[in-house]
Amino acid sequence: SDAQKLSTINDLKTTLQAKLFKQATDQIPSGFILFREAVFLNVDDNNIDLASSTEDKMLSIKLKGILYGFLFNEGKLTKEIAKDNIEGYDDSIVSVPNIRDLTFSLSCKDNISFGDVKNINFNLKGTVKIVWKLDESKLIADLLGKPKKYFNQILLQYPNIDSVDLTIRPFWKMSLPDKAKNIKVIVKTE
Repeated sequence: SDAQKLSTINDLKTTLQAKLFKQATDQIPSGFILFREAVFLNVDDNNIDLASSTEDKMLSIKLKGILYGFLFNEGKLTKEIAKDNIEGYDDSIVSVPNIRDLTFSLSCKDNISFGDVKNINFNLKGTVKIVWKLDESKLIADLLGKPKKYFNQILLQYPNIDSVDLTIRPFWKMSLPDKAKNIKVIVKTE
């Protein structure tokens, strides 16, 4: 029946989109994001192959489609999220660990010609946690050979550090090591 045909074709579209999405995500270059909601399947409903076999009472349906998706540069997107959410953001290196959990929505997907897209308007919805990345090598370079009493002053140059535990061994030593290999930085995020 027409209802069964429509239901089967919709199921096939869902299956095809899932398979193509899996193939697409396996090919995404490092540093890029493809949101599940930023993927669109284009199927020409007039070009669906139906072939029936009277012998075994089977109906064969072939469905072809093209999957379109919007890839986002994770670094640039993260900076834009930071600019929108942090007053006075200074272009520091940040990350949004849960960026892939955000919900993507396209403002006017009905008016987009996927073959030639230059600009889109979209929204991301969800709660973000922005984490500043620490330049560990710079911190270590700043600490090399410095007296222990200057440790807090050095940390003032890193306003994004919430708290620090300093351990110097042996405990009686009055200065930080003068070789980078002897300083170990452990970064903890909540």
